[in-house]
Amino acid sequence: MSGDLVYRIDSSDRLCYVNEAWEAFARANSGEAFDAEHVLGRSIWSYVSDLTLGQIYRHVVEDVRRGREVRLRFRCDAPTERRLLEMTVRGAGRGVVQFRTHELATVPRPPEALLDASTSRVGTPVPVCSWCNRVRAVDGWLEVEQAVEHMHLMLRSVLPPLTHGACDSCLDTIAHGLDAFVRPRHPLHSSPLLFSLGDNPAAVTLG
Repeated sequence: MSGDLVYRIDSSDRLCYVNEAWEAFARANSGEAFDAEHVLGRSIWSYVSDLTLGQIYRHVVEDVRRGREVRLRFRCDAPTERRLLEMTVRGAGRGVVQFRTHELATVPRPPEALLDASTSRVGTPVPVCSWCNRVRAVDGWLEVEQAVEHMHLMLRSVLPPLTHGACDSCLDTIAHGLDAFVRPRHPLHSSPLLFSLGDNPAAVTLG
């Protein structure tokens, strides 16, 4: 990442601003379909297919509009590196909500084709947690290298598509903090709400 990624939604939850760093990051990781000209004016919810994730993020947006600052610490890995990011969500006035993502840690790793957006895909989608970046395999939620080995994906000439959701561990972490969304509070005296959902990539062990 080159600089913080920033985007905003208006009072109708439509994307109304993305900065150059966001656009460059989206293009490098997801393709030209995420250029500013393709996303501005669209509802942010059109990019959240998982119902559980959508419900949680709606809670975040509603809470921020009431004056609370929310921070989400999560993994967002690339094919050649593990990344720990932190997103700060805060109100920007008149119903506008700003999302700013900052890189906390990056660790290089051997290329992993399963995370390469340009790789051809076919078959049954493989679930990936949107927050810790673990992949669901028969043995549970595993780091991508472990999942590839356990699912014998290295033997396949064409990899399966990925679908993003949430693992049990991250959902539990969110559930324990959800009471902060419903407790009465005065916006001016609210401390930031932090969800820490991703491991520091430097501490990841695959043995």
